[in-house]
Amino acid sequence: MLNGRICLQRFVFLSSEACKISRLGEGELAGCCAASCGPLFACRTGMVRRDRGGILVIGLLLLGLSPAAAIAEKRPEVLDYFADEDALFLAIYEHVAGKTRGFDADGELRIAEAVHAAALEEGLDPFLILAVIHVESSFIRWQRSSVGALGLMQVKPSTGRAFAGSAGVLWRGSSTLFHIESNIRLGAHYLAFKMERFGHNEVLALAAYCHGPTRVRRILREEGRLDQDRLRYSRRVLRMYEYYRGAAGVPVS
Repeated sequence: MLNGRICLQRFVFLSSEACKISRLGEGELAGCCAASCGPLFACRTGMVRRDRGGILVIGLLLLGLSPAAAIAEKRPEVLDYFADEDALFLAIYEHVAGKTRGFDADGELRIAEAVHAAALEEGLDPFLILAVIHVESSFIRWQRSSVGALGLMQVKPSTGRAFAGSAGVLWRGSSTLFHIESNIRLGAHYLAFKMERFGHNEVLALAAYCHGPTRVRRILREEGRLDQDRLRYSRRVLRMYEYYRGAAGVPVS
């Protein structure tokens, strides 16, 4: 069972986000939750768990797809190493708490929730998402790159705008990328898209995430392989990925 303080904070802050994004009132959201008859279900914008400690909003899933259906279709193999999703959430949270800059404790909870939800929705390993965040932004809130990429997962505004619709994110301009849930949702969605396009080859997908898919394909077409410079980013992310999995007691695949 989750720590009671974390449970309460998860509900208060994420339910308020769900209300804002969906434009549902708190009463309507609560009614939507109360109407559920299953242990795991989805409102219009929130994946909600009924637990002993109450109803917990555990992710802002803006797509209409049911989380249960998403898990069935794209279930991350890392779930095999945890008793349940709450245990996985706590493992994610432990890697976030106290390791960010510019976020308070509530912001860190939101980061962990967003990583957890995006991983389930996209079928990605949450520790891979954490590794990308670590390399891209070092968990710094207002991180901005020299090429204009923004936020935790360093998403370019042009990429965010192009993928917002398919990611289920309401695009409100570049400032969207400094919103925790939107940035992680967009970054994870874009990474999952690259994984599919490059045959689930993590090295190539990560290279495309960093350098752009057009450039990666051109280099592969002309030279047959990526040079050491183009592989540096992938290797950094994969080293952090191995570290996060190892620290959580998950075998490195």
